Amino acid sequence: MKQIFVFAIIFFQIIFSTVLSAQNVKKTTEELYEISTINGDKYTGYINRMDDTNIIIDIKEAGLLTLKREYIKSIKKVYPNSKNNNETHLPQKYLYDKSAFPLGKGNFYYANTMLMINDFVYGITDHLTAESNINFYSLFDGGFEDVGMSFSMNYSSHLIKNKLTFLGGVRYSRLFRKRYYYDYNRHRRYYQKNILALSGILTLGDKSNNLSLGFIYPFTDNEYGIESAKLINFSGMVKVTNSTSLMLELLADAEESPLIITINARSKIKGIYLDYGIIGLVDSEFDFLFPLLSIKIPFIQTSGSY
Repeated sequence: MKQIFVFAIIFFQIIFSTVLSAQNVKKTTEELYEISTINGDKYTGYINRMDDTNIIIDIKEAGLLTLKREYIKSIKKVYPNSKNNNETHLPQKYLYDKSAFPLGKGNFYYANTMLMINDFVYGITDHLTAESNINFYSLFDGGFEDVGMSFSMNYSSHLIKNKLTFLGGVRYSRLFRKRYYYDYNRHRRYYQKNILALSGILTLGDKSNNLSLGFIYPFTDNEYGIESAKLINFSGMVKVTNSTSLMLELLADAEESPLIITINARSKIKGIYLDYGIIGLVDSEFDFLFPLLSIKIPFIQTSGSY
């Protein structure tokens, strides 16, 4: 397991350097624009400066380019959530926890992780995101005896434009578990538990390359599993190609010893996001690794952006 920690440190160093280098690109807007000229040329970049005579755009491959307005035919915004754009990530969520970025107004997707975790996420506004979850914790034990359902509302806002984003949220969960009683006849009874939790996340970077630090604070004790645990999450994402991003996530219980580590890639294949990699559990007594698989299906992708 030491190799995993070494890899995690190197991975976060790569993400951190990528995030900082991305912040050195100066632009007046975070939106991409496609500019067409009257002779048929097209340029895609960020608008650095514009006046009545010229438009200066920042093109990733070429740097700053000055175009005279009299030769410009059209200026169109390129939406990052559009189906026609080759984005490879859902910026709102890592594997388990979220970044501070909102989903965007009108967007909706469904996610399933290892059959057990089901997420439904909808962008109410460009700042407000709603999420509901249905989790079958005992599915791999051969049944549906332990079920958790939750609903959360999350509000996002820039602290530093294009550099630092904050998310604050509230979550209500209801757990349905079977407890065993030992008497003359061994039997099971359901018990239910309501849990209210607050969360906060800080994200450094943009939607392609970022680092996030978050916490979840529930108002209950810790005997009901991960839903009622005080959690600290450290996550990162770096875009490596036009179709794939790498992610790493460290999920720690603030009061107990277990630490969950996920190392995975996210690829966009025909409009569907596929997460694949490994997940590890480390505590004071044992550690183990097993493969993970998660699929995220966007049902509505709009031009809403943040």
